[in-house]
Amino acid sequence: MIGKEIYMVKKKIQIKYIYIMIICIVSIMLLSLSYIYKIRKVHKNNLEELTNTALELKKDRLKEVVNRTIQEIDIEREYILNETTKLLQHLNNDLTLSPCQNIDLINAESTKKYFSQFIKMYHQLEILVWDKSLGKLIYAINSNINIKDLKNEKIFMDYINKYKLNTYKHIKESNKIVAFCISNNSIEEKVKNNIKNRIRKTVLENNDYIWINEILNYNGGDGYAIRLVHPNLLEEEGTKLSTNTKDIKGNLPYLNELEGIKKDGEIFHYYYFKKNGTNYISHKLSYAKLYPKYNWIICCGIYLDDFEDLIDKKNNIFYKDIWLQINITIIIAFLCFIISGIIGSLHGVALMKQKSDIISHHYNILENRYDKTNGIIHDIKNHLICINALAKDEQSQKIIQYIKNINKDIRQLPGIPITNNKMLDIIINDKTHLMEKHNINLNHEIQIVNLDFIENKDICTIMSNLLDNAIESCIKSIHKDILLKIHCFNNSFIVIKIINSCDEKPIIMQNNLITNKKEKAYHGYGIKNIKKALDKYSGNMTWNYDELNKKFTIVIILPIPNN
Repeated sequence: MIGKEIYMVKKKIQIKYIYIMIICIVSIMLLSLSYIYKIRKVHKNNLEELTNTALELKKDRLKEVVNRTIQEIDIEREYILNETTKLLQHLNNDLTLSPCQNIDLINAESTKKYFSQFIKMYHQLEILVWDKSLGKLIYAINSNINIKDLKNEKIFMDYINKYKLNTYKHIKESNKIVAFCISNNSIEEKVKNNIKNRIRKTVLENNDYIWINEILNYNGGDGYAIRLVHPNLLEEEGTKLSTNTKDIKGNLPYLNELEGIKKDGEIFHYYYFKKNGTNYISHKLSYAKLYPKYNWIICCGIYLDDFEDLIDKKNNIFYKDIWLQINITIIIAFLCFIISGIIGSLHGVALMKQKSDIISHHYNILENRYDKTNGIIHDIKNHLICINALAKDEQSQKIIQYIKNINKDIRQLPGIPITNNKMLDIIINDKTHLMEKHNINLNHEIQIVNLDFIENKDICTIMSNLLDNAIESCIKSIHKDILLKIHCFNNSFIVIKIINSCDEKPIIMQNNLITNKKEKAYHGYGIKNIKKALDKYSGNMTWNYDELNKKFTIVIILPIPNN
C-alpha cells in the first residue's frame, strides 16, 4: 500500500514537472520575444539619441567653420585697409623725399618710368597728376577716368575724395598735385583673392573642406550661380551651376540650398556628393550661409558614410549579442529543468515524508491547544455552577466581579498565530485588541516570510510604531479600516505595506512625517525610530496620502541578506 502511494506521488510529480516545463518553455519564449522587442526599442531610441547628438555636434562644427570663415573675410578686409593706408602714407613720404619737380611730367614715358616704382609696390594703385598752372589733368595711370571730365581743380579733388583710400601732395616747385588713390573695388578684389587662395589651401579634419558659390540670380534656374572655389573640384571652378541638378537619389541640393538661403540666410541640408580625392559618391551633410556683401554662399560639409557604417556595425553587434544572450538563457533554462527534474525525482518520497512530519507536528500543536481549551471549558462548567449558586442568593455584584475575573483569564489565552515569527504575532495580536476596542476593522494579507535576520527589538520598533500610527489615524477618522500586507518579493526583499483610513492630511516637515499626537515632545519620534531601525538593514520607507479616498499608505522595503 505504501509502495503504491509512493508510486502515485512520483507519477504526480512527473506530470506536474512536465506541465511546469511546458509552461516555463512557453513563458521563456514569450519573455524572450518581449525582451527582444523592448531591448530593441531601447536600443533604437539610444541609437537615435546618439545619432541626433552626434549630428548636432557635427552641425555645430560646420557652423563654427563657416562663421569663422566669414569672420576671416572681415578681418582680412580690415587688415588690407590698414596695410594700404600705411602704404599710401609711405608713398606720400617718398614723394616728399624724392621730389618730382625735375621730372618732365608732360612726357608720358618719363612720368611712367618715375611712377613705376610705386606701381610695383601696389598693382591696383591709381596715380593722377593735376597741373595747377594749366588747370588740367596731365597724367593718369590705372585709372579709367576720361580726362575731359575733369574740367577744373575742384572736380578733380572731388573725384579723388570719392576713393576709399587716397592721399595727395601739392608740389609747389612745379605747381602740380600728385594723387595716389585706391578704389574700394580693388580692396574688395584683393580681399576676395586672398580668401579664395586661403580656402583652397585649407584642409579640415577627415579630409573635409570649405567651398564658395557666388549667386548670379536669386530666382534660380540654369546659371543661377558660379562655382567660385571648390578644393574637391578644382577643374570645375568658374563653371555655372543649375538648381535643376540632381544627385544620385534624385535630390535637388542646389535648389534646396538656394531656397534655404533666401528664407533664412543659412541652411543645413543632406544630399549625395563625390568624396574628396575619389569617385565614390557618399551621403553628405552641409551647412551653407550667405555672405551678402559678395553674394557668396560659403559652405562646409562632412561625409556621413563612416558615421553610418559605425551605426550599422553597432546594430549588428547588438543583435549578435542579443541572440547570444537568448541562446545562453534557453540552454541554462533547459539545464535547470533537467537538473530540477532529477532532484525532484530523487527527493519526491523525502518531501512526502517531510510533509507528513510537518502535518504531524502541526496536529500535535493543535492537540495541545485543544487540551488547553478543554481545560478552560471544564473550568467554565465549574464557574457556571458557582455563578448559578450566587444568582440564587441574589449576589449580583459578586456575579459581575466573578464574570470579570473569568474574562480576564480568557483574555490571557495565547493569541492566534498569523505569521511564522513569534514576535510579529505577539505585536499583531496585541494591537488587534486595541483595534477591537476602537471598532477598527483589520484586514491582513500576510505571506509566510523569514524575518530571522531582523532582531526582535527592531521588529518591535518597526511594527509597533507603524500599527500605533495607523490606529491613531483611524481613531480620528470616520471610516476605520486598516489593511496590513507582508510579503516577499523575488526572494530578495521583504515588503511591509499598511493602508489605513486618514481624514486629516499628514504633516510633512523637512521630508519627515510628523504625527498629530497631543504630546508635542513626542512628535515624529516614532518615524525617526523606524528609520533608525531600517538603516541597520539598508531598508527604505516611503509614504503616500490619497486625499480623494482619505487613505494613507506607508511601504517598508527590507532587502534580504545573501547569507
